Amino acid sequence: MKGNYLEAEKLIDCLKAVINQQKIPANDILMNWELFFKTADFHHVSNMVYYTVMGMKQGIPQEWPNRFAVRYRKAVAAEEQYRNLVEAVLWNCDQNGIHVMALDDAIYPGFYPMREMRLVDKVDFWVEGKKRGELDRMMYCLDFIPEENTQPGVYRYTRSGVCLTFYEKLIFGNKKLTRYFSMPVKSLPRKEDSLYVHKMEEPGLFIYLMCSKAQRFVDGEFDLRDMVDIWLYYRAVVRGSSWKYIMKQLGRLEVWNFTNKMLDLTDIWFGGGGVGEAESQETFEELENYIFFKGAQGQETAMQILPLLKQTIREKRKKQKKEKRIKIQKWMFPDREYMTMIYPRMGKYRILLPLCWMRRLVRSFFIYIKTKLRKKRKMENVS
Repeated sequence: MKGNYLEAEKLIDCLKAVINQQKIPANDILMNWELFFKTADFHHVSNMVYYTVMGMKQGIPQEWPNRFAVRYRKAVAAEEQYRNLVEAVLWNCDQNGIHVMALDDAIYPGFYPMREMRLVDKVDFWVEGKKRGELDRMMYCLDFIPEENTQPGVYRYTRSGVCLTFYEKLIFGNKKLTRYFSMPVKSLPRKEDSLYVHKMEEPGLFIYLMCSKAQRFVDGEFDLRDMVDIWLYYRAVVRGSSWKYIMKQLGRLEVWNFTNKMLDLTDIWFGGGGVGEAESQETFEELENYIFFKGAQGQETAMQILPLLKQTIREKRKKQKKEKRIKIQKWMFPDREYMTMIYPRMGKYRILLPLCWMRRLVRSFFIYIKTKLRKKRKMENVS
């Protein structure tokens, strides 16, 4: 298993070696290093792979260790920058009386062997509602510029490629998940020595993070970095008796099957586990395709383990059909201004509009038939 081409298999072997601090995998000089680099970059793990590439320089064109080194240095700089910003935002919120919690990308680096192994390219925060004015002033002091956003309750700020986003509510693509996490952020436990900075605790944190990963899976954003996140976070915390509660809650949210399959697949990749007798190897291969190609392949199997994906795809197709229907309708029956340009004699007489529509449709039909016949004659002459 492990992907469906050599470079994918080598990439997972490299990640496994880094995560478990094992022996660096042997170099394969026949490997397509450009494809290997692009795959790692596409899945946001090129900075992690840097550690193994540096250990097997022999036989590798010098261009590729250098390119991996560039990615590693950027990841180190970005991690430090975002870590300092998270601390600054949380401190300022605490001083200004804004209830806040740092979300996923501020949580996962702490579970990696070294924080810089986890590429951070954005950070999200959960804040109490109706604090837009205070947030704008606070972010202005941190030299951030607000971005326009049509989604209510979502505030995004940028500075030189750095992006921080604040959510008044935890938003998912599924109403059931959104309702489950509809509590206000200030209802969560506070961090030590803080009145306004909050945190999630186990087992609620595990449930939230897996629901968040499920949403990324649905959105086609799920990648190898997410798989490493799941594996390292799952191994770091002993849940004991709370595991039954986690299974029950994730089952109610229809995310348990997804969680179970992802834990099994990470164990196969990074822990040395195998496919159980009751499991189908074909199922895991399809999941690998879905992950490696970010939703472009393996959709049928993915929908089986995550009903949320099936619902989203159904809604997406329904929306596409509606848009297509509206587009056809607009083409068949253009507005009056457009028809007046084609048929100036229609003038202000609205009653003539249906007749002009019919004339235009009949004319378009005959043009279509004429074009088809011309193409047919042309093909006959060529043959």
